[in-house]
Amino acid sequence: MLQPTLQLAIFTGIFCLCSSITDKIIGPGVFKFQSYEHCDPPVTEVYLWVTQRKFNRTRNVLDMTLSTPWPLSDDIIMEIDTSSKKDGGYKPGSFYMKGPFCKTLQSLMGDLFDAIVNAAGVEDCPIPGDVKVDGFYVDSEKLNEQMLYGDYRAKLSFFVDDETKGCYILYMQLVAKEED
Repeated sequence: MLQPTLQLAIFTGIFCLCSSITDKIIGPGVFKFQSYEHCDPPVTEVYLWVTQRKFNRTRNVLDMTLSTPWPLSDDIIMEIDTSSKKDGGYKPGSFYMKGPFCKTLQSLMGDLFDAIVNAAGVEDCPIPGDVKVDGFYVDSEKLNEQMLYGDYRAKLSFFVDDETKGCYILYMQLVAKEED
């Protein structure tokens, strides 16, 4: 199985890409993972699992697993299609990116991607096909892009040789960071 760190990297990358105009633009934020589901119809050759738990009063951490029958490398194409919640529904167009797995996540997440890969016990791509990361804190200050507070939905699709191998929809929220 892939480590949750990789899953978190994907999750964080999606947040980095969510830079459409919303009601509030502010500084440091906290990602609150809400839920995820399979796309319709479900395609699960790439297995993704994410849970969030309380670490202390002001900090949540993620436990993630990402598993594929292949190493996680640039041979896998990842598509991220993000929508922001406005006027009672999710509006498309917040962010879209499609490209080689490692390059895509590295460009979105920068140092945070490296931190996740290291937490998974790997130094760089390719990453073994099973990655598990427990207790990872997403520090929004390490992201390459300034984030906007709000609710987001991100569709993650994974392709090998132009064939869909996995598809998930993640729901998350970016809120103001509380003082520790």
